[in-house]
Amino acid sequence: MPPSGPARRAGPPSPASGEGKRGHLPQRVGKVRVSAYPLIDVDEAALLVLEHTPVLGTERVQLADAIGRVLAEDLMASGPLPAFPSSAVDGYAVRAADAGKALRVLGESSAGRPFDGTVTAGTAARILTGGVVPDGADCVVMVEHVRVSGEEVTVPPSLVAGNNFHKVGDDVQAGDRILSAGSQLGAAEIGIAAATGHAQVPVRKRPRVALMSTGDELVEVGKTPRRGQIPDSNRWALLASLREAGADVTLLGIAPDEAEPLRRVVVEALERADALVTSGGVSVGTHDLVKPLLESLGTVHVGRAKLKPGKPFTFATLPSPLGGEGGPTPPDSRGGGPQGLRGGGRTD
Repeated sequence: MPPSGPARRAGPPSPASGEGKRGHLPQRVGKVRVSAYPLIDVDEAALLVLEHTPVLGTERVQLADAIGRVLAEDLMASGPLPAFPSSAVDGYAVRAADAGKALRVLGESSAGRPFDGTVTAGTAARILTGGVVPDGADCVVMVEHVRVSGEEVTVPPSLVAGNNFHKVGDDVQAGDRILSAGSQLGAAEIGIAAATGHAQVPVRKRPRVALMSTGDELVEVGKTPRRGQIPDSNRWALLASLREAGADVTLLGIAPDEAEPLRRVVVEALERADALVTSGGVSVGTHDLVKPLLESLGTVHVGRAKLKPGKPFTFATLPSPLGGEGGPTPPDSRGGGPQGLRGGGRTD
């Protein structure tokens, strides 16, 4: 939950006091509109976004549905991994004290089919990779290093206890933290969760994000632009980025550069979404209506950032009755050009 007190940069500075307030329109210098928002470093902008973005609730999901989700709690190992001593090679499980001797082979231990007997002095058990090392054995001799004669096997004259098998807990001990809260779950993370017996994992709920573009010059991709129009490419780049990050995205299409229709779309979207992402309408042009709308509905925390392109980047929070899960709803607005969407913009 974001702090309830005033934000450090809540809205543009007032000309008189230098303090933030809502609804302050861009100033004019002659015929040029000038942004009243300070130009801040990207790192500071990121901190403000994190500071004012509420944390969503949690849910438990099956591993099959966990790809891309964000872990809500540390995941602990309920038991050791491996849970039993297992051979790393094909060979024979023996006692190191029997080095150089001919040993009687008692049976075989393979993956999933352990040998239930005990290896005693003068005996051995054939073992395959992944098989349980039988009781009494303290090392495994590779099959390439023995001489087999009927039901006997002669082992090398020098053996080392502990060789060629995995001990209990070599990888993970019971109670170890195997994954940290905040980790995004990919193939490796899901694999370790499965290996330690977690059929379900606690994750953060997916953020519900409404996504729209603004601008009379935009036309849907695939349609033929008229003179002065361009394809709405930004929305699809943002959609891909949001889905890669794990968001549940609702597409709102293209909003016109008209104040009342734009306001209606934004308010209706935030009744069902945790966040709104827009492209366009946040610079200082006479048709840039998104930033003034956000100022009228809530609090703008970031009005400009040191990005080239992408300087008009805007981040605001709106009161929770408009939408969201228990906290202010954060709209995030990007500049209108495709290059302004790229995370690798210059910061000089």
